[in-house]
Amino acid sequence: MSEAPAVLVQLGWRAGWWACRSLRAAGFRVIGGQDEAAIAIRSRACSRLVRYPLPRSRPEEFVGALEQICAENEVAAVLPTDDEVVRLLAAHLPRPGGAVVVGPTLEQFTRLADKSALAVLAGEAGFASPRGVVVGPEGARGEWPALPSMVKPCVTGADSEQGLVSRKPVLVRSEQERAAAVRELVDLVGEALVEEQVRGAAWRVHFVRDPSRTLTLALRALRSYPLYTGQGSVLQVAPAPGGLVAAAERLLSLVDYRGPGSIQLIERDGRFYVHDVNLRLPLTVGGTIRAGFDMPRLAVESALGRPLAPAPAGARPVTYVSLDGELRRLRDGLRGRETGASVPRIAADLVLAALGHHRVLDPFHLRDPLPMVAAPAEAVRRARRLRRKEGTPEPTPGASLDHRSVDARC
Repeated sequence: MSEAPAVLVQLGWRAGWWACRSLRAAGFRVIGGQDEAAIAIRSRACSRLVRYPLPRSRPEEFVGALEQICAENEVAAVLPTDDEVVRLLAAHLPRPGGAVVVGPTLEQFTRLADKSALAVLAGEAGFASPRGVVVGPEGARGEWPALPSMVKPCVTGADSEQGLVSRKPVLVRSEQERAAAVRELVDLVGEALVEEQVRGAAWRVHFVRDPSRTLTLALRALRSYPLYTGQGSVLQVAPAPGGLVAAAERLLSLVDYRGPGSIQLIERDGRFYVHDVNLRLPLTVGGTIRAGFDMPRLAVESALGRPLAPAPAGARPVTYVSLDGELRRLRDGLRGRETGASVPRIAADLVLAALGHHRVLDPFHLRDPLPMVAAPAEAVRRARRLRRKEGTPEPTPGASLDHRSVDARC
């Protein structure tokens, strides 16, 4: 028996590398899990790298392999970092090899990942929700929201004949664009959700919750890329506006979720519109850790039955910068395209984030460089694999809502 509990961390997303480093520093034995289709990348914080079938296209084989991996390695906890894997484990493998899964039950996932159910819960918690309509093969089940609109799957990681489908929201500006985007989703998974485009300041609440308390940290998205539809690329830890944290806690208590996650919101005219809820580590967890809120450690310790440590006295005012997002912005700025920021400002933010104590350039990490070096190649491979699988270019990424908004994978 190992002297330290073993934790299997799903790699392949940026949050996985940060989780490995966090848990290793906390004294856990960290095993990195990666699908067989990905480039083999091992963090220095991992004691071992294990491979399993691709969850999206071979879910049954993935579940069986994970069960065996956890049993053979005496894994105490599994920390998934991807929505599809969170859903698979909740539905089919809540105790892999006897390990605890750091994530939701199937009921919790369904109630918060189903956008229609989320709208009802958000209203009960005191949030606003964008106007929207569910569209099935028979047509829209209500009135269309005004254009421009966002078209997205009703459920994160929806099932299809090709396996699990994860599609980012698409911004549509005309009835023709809306019809094409809706038809594609309905043909693929049976339903689509069309919501009004809400513009405003984008916020997120990162949290870890256990039976007795909820620890939170608020961040404001300063920039995203591509403009209006892309992921948050520059975010800053900031004091939460009045009532935001209390409403977030009420939302989680409605389903009694215990674990890590993030709530993404848009502030417009003093009201907060819930865009998405992710019941896993956010991709931007590197900024959260640097601010003093060690989400991976707290989440795993809580799942193993240890009480949450006291909240930090005060979060550091960290600025998070996404390397890939801002490099794409810089490239397009040099080509004369509209990017929402000047070329000197973009370049300065990248340099300062690499050097500054209160800044994070993700996935840049001097003491663990391999994930940063291999990440671009893996991103290209992943995009090409998706295009080959679906037979069409991947849809334009989108989130709710303007250049400060964030999408579902943030």
